Amino acid sequence: GDLERLVQLARLVGSAQDAVSDDIVGRVASVATDSIDLLDRINRSGVATALHEIAIAAGVSVEVEAEHLPVRPETRAICDALSLDPWGLMGSGSLLVCVDAVDVAPLLTAYQANGVGATAIGTVGSAGQGVFFRDPNGKNHPMPAYSTDELLRATAFLKRV
Repeated sequence: GDLERLVQLARLVGSAQDAVSDDIVGRVASVATDSIDLLDRINRSGVATALHEIAIAAGVSVEVEAEHLPVRPETRAICDALSLDPWGLMGSGSLLVCVDAVDVAPLLTAYQANGVGATAIGTVGSAGQGVFFRDPNGKNHPMPAYSTDELLRATAFLKRV
């Protein structure tokens, strides 16, 4: 039905964005290369999964500000309608860039000057493991880990119903 068509459209858009992200990777990497510690294509893993992978691999903790994740209005509407978490959606075309705290503002300015949209969503701690998000009230919560894309999970569930 309509949900299946929506998922198919999301997959097509994801494939197109994968191709576009190759260009974006080059543009992002060429701006202030010396300040980038890590550059990761989100693709189908979602932001939350990518953050968990970084925390585990590096033995660090990651704290994100929940409201800082850029979510398009149409994506928010779909998430709200289907009770999906945007942190668990495929992130085709998105990149996760990690830099030292002192490099965040200059790098964001450089990206903006070069037509690359970027937002600071959190910080990396020096020790520990885990990913946490801070809610608007300042309270930390564990970030869920997603074994599959939220939209694909919802589609699979609806097919069984």
